[in-house]
Amino acid sequence: MSCKTSTNNIDKLDIAKQYYKALDNSDDSAMTTLVSDSITIKESETDYQEHFSQKGYLEWLKWDSVFDPTYELLEIVQENDIVKAKVSKTDKRTQLKLVVCLLVYKCYA
Repeated sequence: MSCKTSTNNIDKLDIAKQYYKALDNSDDSAMTTLVSDSITIKESETDYQEHFSQKGYLEWLKWDSVFDPTYELLEIVQENDIVKAKVSKTDKRTQLKLVVCLLVYKCYA
């Protein structure tokens, strides 16, 4: 499931769905497979963007899991090579339900 495998056989939508399931479960072992090299997170409403190495992202995931987050995938679409998702996040830290658009999954050969 990494970009290092044959890019013609990658189902980006399926990978994104697996990513959100792993994110909701704070599953670092699944993330190790899904984020093989790096990941870029973008929020379309604020133009916020952050790029993580795999190691940096796994560290962020550990920090995020402390607050017992719940992620709900509200909408997901693929536009050419990019997968866009609308996600709801609730956690102990904010006690609020936030709706953010995350994950631009693009495979670079």
